[in-house]
Amino acid sequence: MSAQVLVVEDEKLVAADIQEHLEKLGYGVPGVMSTGEEAIRSASEARPDLVLMDIQLKGRIDGIETARILQTRLNIPVIYVTAFADDRTLQRAKGTEPYGYVLKPFGKKELQTAIELALHKHGRERRLKMNEQWMAALISRIGAGIVAIDHTGLVCMMNPKAEEYTATRLTDALGSEWSDLISFVTNRPGAPECYIRKAVRDKVSSEMTDAAVVFPKTGRKAIICGAVSPMDEPDGGGRAAILVFLDITGWQQLESHHRRARHLEDMRRLAGGLAHQFSNFLTLISGSSESLIGSVEPDDARSRDIRKIQDVTERASDLTRELLAFSRSQPIHLKALDVNQAIGNAVDVAKFMFGSNVTIEQEFDPSAGMIEADPAHVEHIITALLANAREAIPAGGTIRLRTSNLNVDEHVASTFGDVSPGQYVRIDVSDGGEVMAYDTSTHIFEPFFSTKDRGRDAGLGLAAVYGLVKQNRGHIWFESEPGTGTTFSFCLPKMEAAAAQSDDVPHSLRGVETILIADEDAEARVQARDMLVKLGYQVMEAASGAEALKICEQEPGRIDLVLSSVAMPNVTAHDFANRVPAVRPGVKLLFMSPYSEYSLRRRGAVEDGLPIVQMPFTPDMLAKAVRDALATSE
Repeated sequence: MSAQVLVVEDEKLVAADIQEHLEKLGYGVPGVMSTGEEAIRSASEARPDLVLMDIQLKGRIDGIETARILQTRLNIPVIYVTAFADDRTLQRAKGTEPYGYVLKPFGKKELQTAIELALHKHGRERRLKMNEQWMAALISRIGAGIVAIDHTGLVCMMNPKAEEYTATRLTDALGSEWSDLISFVTNRPGAPECYIRKAVRDKVSSEMTDAAVVFPKTGRKAIICGAVSPMDEPDGGGRAAILVFLDITGWQQLESHHRRARHLEDMRRLAGGLAHQFSNFLTLISGSSESLIGSVEPDDARSRDIRKIQDVTERASDLTRELLAFSRSQPIHLKALDVNQAIGNAVDVAKFMFGSNVTIEQEFDPSAGMIEADPAHVEHIITALLANAREAIPAGGTIRLRTSNLNVDEHVASTFGDVSPGQYVRIDVSDGGEVMAYDTSTHIFEPFFSTKDRGRDAGLGLAAVYGLVKQNRGHIWFESEPGTGTTFSFCLPKMEAAAAQSDDVPHSLRGVETILIADEDAEARVQARDMLVKLGYQVMEAASGAEALKICEQEPGRIDLVLSSVAMPNVTAHDFANRVPAVRPGVKLLFMSPYSEYSLRRRGAVEDGLPIVQMPFTPDMLAKAVRDALATSE
């Protein structure tokens, strides 16, 4: 398609002559205008490729003002075709940056040359501008920070991600020292400052891995990775450096959290196995010492030694119980608790451990409401955290205890890694002690780790707290900052969230089969029965293993599954699993226990292959376990 050239000329004969020239040269002429107002209106509608503009025009505005409007508003190139070449007119015309200046009278070839050069120049500028727009859009959408630094160390460009990281707008950053935006923590040889100098001085590219930085405007600390590359400054004034970096602080924290969680999980399993083995040994030692103490006189010298054995055995038993707490193998009895009242009661008990130089400030959110947790476990957790806070302020001070609501969404749940989305109550225990050392923070929940002097009995402390929080379906974490001390926080599920789960069981996990519940604990039977009935099952109950066996043998109707407690009076789970199929062929078995499946199988309480559901369970957990057990092959 031929180029379209709009003619703006107030002399009709001249305008007709120009139009004739253009058409003979093969250009299209969408219109001939005599005033600036008409030219602007026509150009807005027709969008010509070029405008031939006379400077002297009829109307309120002349050709120079019209050209300025066309180029700034519509980006249409203008060539002046005029008889005026005085200095004043030329200076005004230069201000509009025209694409050509043709003096009347002109030749056909002269006009064509001016038009072709103008079209070529404008086309190149338009392509360059488009490339710049693409480049700007690309850089603005890159997920890494980009900062361009000139040879003097001043910032000359920065993308939106860098603005976000540094909390500094580009308009404020231009012309400032790059170190005002980002400061590297270390000045050792080879640090990123040197990389930037190398890029400018030696044209050497460098990579950064896990570099510690501070963003001066906010004081925020971060870990970044990225690269520094040299480049020539566009005006040829010297070498510049391009800093490209990514804030990986969150990734590192998440990776560290999952690594620590896997490590603690391995330790939990080991601790559970050791605790059960030690429990067996201690039972034998305790029983033997009891027999011995009864066989000697109180004034016998051997009696004192036996008492020492008993004392040590009791201390070892306490340690074993803490190991069981860490391994989440302790029995658990979930109840509905008013969280503020339960924690307040624990504080009243803990106050007796503290002197008058320690104050406990309580800030309880009245809307925190009810939680579903083991009361004994909550008391243990609070007491242990308060004792830990007390040791952090040996000279005395204030311990702050706070409750609040916490909404765990999908993002927070993925960060925690071990809790489901939902509504929780958050409990914070804060001291005003010294900041926790890094080596301490990385091992704080491990069994037998302690900051106490060697030789002092530290027990498991926070390791037991960790296990109890996990066993109650919660999460625990801590923050330690200079000037504010350390805050241990943990969250437990709200009663509303736990209760709501009963209505969310998928249809595929419901059923109509008949289930026999065998448990000597009446409350446990009632809880399981109510859940199963709501799921659509027919339910029968037995208060002992013997009663359950009798029902299996004599019941004329169908029994599809026996849901039995592992701990039944007068019958072991092993014997029960063998005797039930003998009197009721084809019936399926599912055991329930407050102990973990790992600890039960480790002790040999339940044989491999038998399904187990750990208590306490939600309707969804029980429904899935029942369907899985019913689906097992004969």
